Amino acid sequence: MATPRRNGQLSSCEPCRTSKLRCDHVSPICGRCERRSLHCTYHPAPLTQPLTGIRPKKKRRVVCESDHPSNVNRLHNENDLWTRKKASVSTPGFLGQTSYFDAFTDTRTGLLVGNPYVTGHDSFPVDQKRINLGARVLALLENLPFYREVVTARFKIWTGWSLGWPVTNMVFTLAEKMWNSLETEGMDTNQRALFLSKRLFETHNRALEVHPSMTWEDFQSAAAGRWELIGLLFTLTGLATDWIPHSDRIFMRPNTMDPKSLAITATAVGDICLQFCDSTGIVNDIVAWFLLHHTTLLAVVYGESGLLFRSLPANIA
Repeated sequence: MATPRRNGQLSSCEPCRTSKLRCDHVSPICGRCERRSLHCTYHPAPLTQPLTGIRPKKKRRVVCESDHPSNVNRLHNENDLWTRKKASVSTPGFLGQTSYFDAFTDTRTGLLVGNPYVTGHDSFPVDQKRINLGARVLALLENLPFYREVVTARFKIWTGWSLGWPVTNMVFTLAEKMWNSLETEGMDTNQRALFLSKRLFETHNRALEVHPSMTWEDFQSAAAGRWELIGLLFTLTGLATDWIPHSDRIFMRPNTMDPKSLAITATAVGDICLQFCDSTGIVNDIVAWFLLHHTTLLAVVYGESGLLFRSLPANIA
């Protein structure tokens, strides 16, 4: 017979309880078990009885249809469709590969060297106004020994720098060879500056190709005769003034610029040289060095909140 549970309700028979059906609690056989001819029993504590068995797992029906002719044809059609689809999206574009699958098929091991889109233009028209502006910049190289002495004094304070002394010395050496070349012998400062300005506009737009087997002498030859090299020279000189005390004997000589004026002049020259590089689309290692140090110089001279400084980090990126 059905016994009341703790909540006051009558307990269900075992067939109704296991089937989770409503029981009418009739003794000795409930109405549902009577209609279905089931063995109706009432257990006083059904949850304490041991498990009578585990429901067997249903066997999955395994059907091998791969050998059927229709399925083989369908598989070939799907492979052909995927091949055509992969070929339609794997054509390299202007910016490179266009499919994620090409990462596994691209066998290129290095970057493209000598890309005409990033090295500059073969021919660039230069007007006389731009040549005269370049001559005004190069006329400042008359004080080149003074600039070298300022940078050398900075390395005496601390030898560490982003470029280091070998590259810095190369920049000044190439500028000194250009300024004191035999072609300019007998010219005054203005004539020499105008002559070299024309020469730089003729040579600075050539590609600077750097490769692993390149020697130090080859790099110096490729770096000579470039506006970015002139801009880097003045930028390094301007940055050196932030390290040297303003009371140093270098700045106490007659007819020499004070540190503040030298730094401001370096920023102006750097802006002009960057304009020359931008106008021809020059992008190389020296331009990257020049742009990075020029941005630092602007932060030193005008502060990080200055308009000139805030306009350059985007170009570096």
